[in-house]
Amino acid sequence: MPGQGPGGIIFMQDIDVLTESEPEADRPSCQASRKRKRKPRKKRPDSADPLVLQKMLAKPCDKKCKRDCRSCFRQHAAFQELLKFRQKWKGLHKLDQDTVVFQTMQKFHDKAVENNCPTEWTFLGRPVCFRSWLRLQNLGGGRAARLWKAVRSGSSGPPCDLRYLKKAGVVVSDKVANVTSFLSRIYESVAETLPDVRDELGDVAADVREYNFQLDAYAMALQEQEKKKQVAAGEKSEDPAQGKPTEKVKRSTFRSVTVPVERTPAGGGPEPRSLPPGQMLEYFEQYKMEVGKDAAVAFPTFWKVWKRDWSFLTFRPVSLHKECTQCVRHKALIQELGQHLHARAAAQKLYYAHLRAQFLDRHEYWACRGRSRLRGNEISLIADGMDQAKFSVPRHPQIRAAAFDTWIRPKLHVSVCIAHGYHVIVGVSDADLKKDANTSIEMLSHSLTKLSHSGVKLDESHINLQCDNTSRELKNNVCLRWAASLISAGILGSFTLSALRSGHSHEDIDQFHGSLAKFLVRCRIVETAQDYVDKIHSWLQSVPRPFEAQRVCLKIDQTRDWPLA
Repeated sequence: MPGQGPGGIIFMQDIDVLTESEPEADRPSCQASRKRKRKPRKKRPDSADPLVLQKMLAKPCDKKCKRDCRSCFRQHAAFQELLKFRQKWKGLHKLDQDTVVFQTMQKFHDKAVENNCPTEWTFLGRPVCFRSWLRLQNLGGGRAARLWKAVRSGSSGPPCDLRYLKKAGVVVSDKVANVTSFLSRIYESVAETLPDVRDELGDVAADVREYNFQLDAYAMALQEQEKKKQVAAGEKSEDPAQGKPTEKVKRSTFRSVTVPVERTPAGGGPEPRSLPPGQMLEYFEQYKMEVGKDAAVAFPTFWKVWKRDWSFLTFRPVSLHKECTQCVRHKALIQELGQHLHARAAAQKLYYAHLRAQFLDRHEYWACRGRSRLRGNEISLIADGMDQAKFSVPRHPQIRAAAFDTWIRPKLHVSVCIAHGYHVIVGVSDADLKKDANTSIEMLSHSLTKLSHSGVKLDESHINLQCDNTSRELKNNVCLRWAASLISAGILGSFTLSALRSGHSHEDIDQFHGSLAKFLVRCRIVETAQDYVDKIHSWLQSVPRPFEAQRVCLKIDQTRDWPLA
């Protein structure tokens, strides 16, 4: 470093002084800046977990506290009381917790001022020190200090914690509300309740591919983008076995979408329903056609609203039930007309008109069902049979053995008849008894007999029979001749046979079938047909159907030949 000596002579400092400084390569400012690897934040332990409470109670109090304040809570009764308090405390909002703590501290402070003594702390009626009171109350030191300061200063309420206040001025867009309205109409009109359970004891299981939001095209694209961002940011881990860097595992949920608990079936939300096999993009095109291109949102917003508020609305697997022929035809036509905008719009209108028409058909059945539950002069019946794969006998875990591969397990026939507002009848028949119109008419005759015995005047009533769109059971001339004979004999006032469109005929009786199938899966050992009857009868008594008080399951040994009768 240059300097100036006496006489204005400029000289250089000793070279040894310069060599004592750090080289440029070793200086921290010259090193290449490396981005710190973000460490995952550890989750706080559950405050209502019994194991967490036991560990907390096992620790001693503060060193200044000579008495063991937490020992009284190690007893069973006090521990259960503490656990119940923690569970209730966990359900409160942070601001509500601050209010409760502030009022409790205020009582302790007023009592100490009134008696002119130090503050005495009690928790659940037991004296404790201040440190133990904080731990038992699940309070942090800083939070408790702010509340105690407000109490001593004479404040009328706790200081407001701005972290837990909702942001002001957040207004839901009208376009997002239109998406919710559209999905609500789809849920009520097109979606069907179709729980499906397959027998796991030797029956042939079909190759079922269920729709999963994680396998959605848009969801997979988001995962790929997130993965690229992580790789670009250096978020990689090394495989200790091979010494090669591996990509960070992406978690299954997305940070941008959080499903509210109240919108899930477990949290008391709507029941899960299934749409016909398809893709979300098809309904997005239908949504744009309904609201118009100017008022429509982008597909990412449509996808987020569906995944966040309508996660219980899924697509039905392809191989379970037949799809509507008209729906397949309209979808294929819309797909082929991708390059012709006007023709594609016209095809979409026809498809939407078809969905609207099937919804109106379903609405007629719902109206008739509601009038029947009022127990007037109109009675709504719905009858259908179940899948035989769920009623193979015998059912036993040992059937999986190779010695039973050549054995043929007979499959029982099960039919259900629901008289809305009156009763539910389940009939079980052997495999050698035909499941045709005779069995269905036998079930209907038994149902009408029970209605007559319960005081219903059938000669003044109108019977509306809802059946499946198939000619094997009820949609045939045999059933119509049977109904005509009852009307001509004066037993029935009038009779209507109704059937929904093919591919859209699944209704509440299919939901009943699915619930019964789920119950039968838990029955691991069923040896005879009578065992099925007994188990189904016991299950019927616990089914939550408030309008149908009478429930019965019976064994059908033989049927009449109704065409000859």
